[in-house]
Amino acid sequence: SDLSVKGNEMARRTLEQRIADAQAQVARLQEKERKTETRGLILLGSMVARMAAETPEIMESLHAEIATEKRPDNQAAMRFALDRRAKGGFAPQTPQDISSKPDE
Repeated sequence: SDLSVKGNEMARRTLEQRIADAQAQVARLQEKERKTETRGLILLGSMVARMAAETPEIMESLHAEIATEKRPDNQAAMRFALDRRAKGGFAPQTPQDISSKPDE
């Protein structure tokens, strides 16, 4: 009968919609978790850079670790951020500051 078929289609559509809603909620939660992790990593990096700026041994260790990074552009970005922090924050830098290598 037509009513039985329409009822099954509506029930299935409702179930499909509930599944889609649940999947959307999972996606939102995963995005929230990713953003929370990214924020934590940024804050942790800032704390480590501050500690390095205050402690020469930590600064040396970080520069040695940065030197092991395979990608030169990542090395430059990490050196830039660390050295900028060590110089007292985020004042404008010269191009030479960005491309300079640490003394090894």
